[in-house]
Amino acid sequence: MRILLILLFVIFLPFLSACNESANMEENIIGNPIKPYLRSDAVEHANENGDVILSAGRITNYQRLHSFLEHVEEGQPDSIRILIYGADGLPAFYNLVFNEKISYTYDQTQYMGDEPNSIMTTTCEEIVETEIRDKEAYVLSGCESDEVANTFLVRVELIMGIEGNIVKKSDSSLFIQDDKKEVEVKYTEETEFNSESKDEIKELKIGDEVRTWYSSQTFDTTPSKAIASRISTFVK
Repeated sequence: MRILLILLFVIFLPFLSACNESANMEENIIGNPIKPYLRSDAVEHANENGDVILSAGRITNYQRLHSFLEHVEEGQPDSIRILIYGADGLPAFYNLVFNEKISYTYDQTQYMGDEPNSIMTTTCEEIVETEIRDKEAYVLSGCESDEVANTFLVRVELIMGIEGNIVKKSDSSLFIQDDKKEVEVKYTEETEFNSESKDEIKELKIGDEVRTWYSSQTFDTTPSKAIASRISTFVK
């Protein structure tokens, strides 16, 4: 186990050193912060660190998760860190490195310290999309240790944005008219697009009916700065 942890540290080092460079935090053998890492700090640095954060049923930086899943599907090496915040305000860390297989480390040292099993690791064949209580979710499959694999669960609860007809388009925005107003919906290449008949956002046409989802409260507070996490077509 110790040898495996050392090997994982070597794999994670370039990625996670960059993650915490701005915060200048002391790290454990996996590369995660040793001192308490508050949710507010994690959210503030999520984009620059490439972290995905799950807390109180909400996900921050959903686009990064979607990008990682695409890279796994395409066979492109990638790594990601997911922080799970509970009621105590301290995170557990899911560290995943993909290179043909997925090396997964579950790190609970923020609240377990150096106790046995505070860091557990395994190797898995794939990450699988499923559905739990009508919510999008992801689990690990084909793992060497089912005990460790069962610690991994990512459940996505996106915030629904606007629903209406496309009235204008640009290279990075859709202008959608609902019952009351016209709203600009911004998107990037990492925005997920779901549709039964179309594969890309650029194929959407004026008049198409769409729904939008967001991964944080940005849409509610400052919609002009919000970037859609998902856009899908529908028929009423």
